[in-house]
Amino acid sequence: MWGRLYGRNTANYWGMVAQTAIVVSIAMRGWVLRAGVIAISAAILYFTQSRGSMVAAAAGLSVAFFIYAMNSRLRIWLWLSGALGLLVIGVLGADFITNDLLMLSDPGRGFGSGVSGRASAWRESWDLFTSHPWLGVGYRQHEKFLASEASAHNAYLAMLADMGVAGFVSYTFLVFGALWLAVRRAARLPDRANLACAAFLSAFVINGLVERQALDTGATYSQLMIIVAAWAWRQDQSSPRRLPGWE
Repeated sequence: MWGRLYGRNTANYWGMVAQTAIVVSIAMRGWVLRAGVIAISAAILYFTQSRGSMVAAAAGLSVAFFIYAMNSRLRIWLWLSGALGLLVIGVLGADFITNDLLMLSDPGRGFGSGVSGRASAWRESWDLFTSHPWLGVGYRQHEKFLASEASAHNAYLAMLADMGVAGFVSYTFLVFGALWLAVRRAARLPDRANLACAAFLSAFVINGLVERQALDTGATYSQLMIIVAAWAWRQDQSSPRRLPGWE
């Protein structure tokens, strides 16, 4: 589809699957399996040109790295290596990142394209919300009212249009509350499972800026968020524990 890797679902769907695989690979045992999953998922991200998932994966991994570095006895070396890596990427890979990966100069998908047409959908979704501010137009119903795009392409605007202020507040409380609890738990006990959960939720909230997946119970991506958020919201936050079977 327009030069992008495409399957039964959209290219961005496969991008979200790849993004999820990358961030949760933190919890995998064995570096060979982890490296294989990351390599395949990175290739999928590149060939699908799913830029939102690329940025989300980078954000999730950065959160995990920050938490781990803060708790590691080698944190000074981790910080130095991280800073050096960013410097090398900025100097040698800036053109590749901005033009080949993020395609910011592309006439159809760059700065001049209105975020690949999303700006019109965002405007329509906001107008829909202001017309039905309290309860919205109904769960997953905003798509029927848009003329420019198939969906809002923004999880937060989608929740505002669908469920109004009441649904939006509930959703953000669920997701951002879970993110806060997951990060706090990972900071106290930075094992693989806790770091992976914090990374996944961080990536999820970032991806929501450009994709509509929120409480879409028919989508695996959203279902995983609900499971991870429920685990983060458990009552025993004062006594951090690993997931059963994790070390």
